[in-house]
Amino acid sequence: RTPSRSLILARLIRCTSVSVVKKVDPMKGLIIAAPWITLILEGKKSWEIRGRSTKIRGKIALIEKGTKTIVGYAELTDVKGPLSDAEVRKNKSKHAVDPKIILDPIDGYDDIYAWILTDVVKLRVPKPYRHKSGCVTWVNIPC
Repeated sequence: RTPSRSLILARLIRCTSVSVVKKVDPMKGLIIAAPWITLILEGKKSWEIRGRSTKIRGKIALIEKGTKTIVGYAELTDVKGPLSDAEVRKNKSKHAVDPKIILDPIDGYDDIYAWILTDVVKLRVPKPYRHKSGCVTWVNIPC
């Protein structure tokens, strides 16, 4: 018995169809110590000061150091730096850190970068997550 035209067509489609699975990269989570994380979530700090640049951009999770919880989200839109001493002093309202601390030759950074955070959203209830031990700056958050 010869299969019908529709049955042949159905088999052909089933055999040649390819399911496409899009690989989803994990979201990055930025670990930030108190009191800086609180100032960011309150909208009082839009520059996170770091000792190096980053190529990461886009939506990131904000993690309070030592709590293993995501406390908010933000867009990491840009990095400025290395900043001069004058730029650090001029932009204190954006980074909220006493310039003496940042510019201290012993405790401060050799190079100073401002990681620009926008569209900050504070979570009403912090969200627990897990990461490998040893993570200091970034962690991967499964999507």
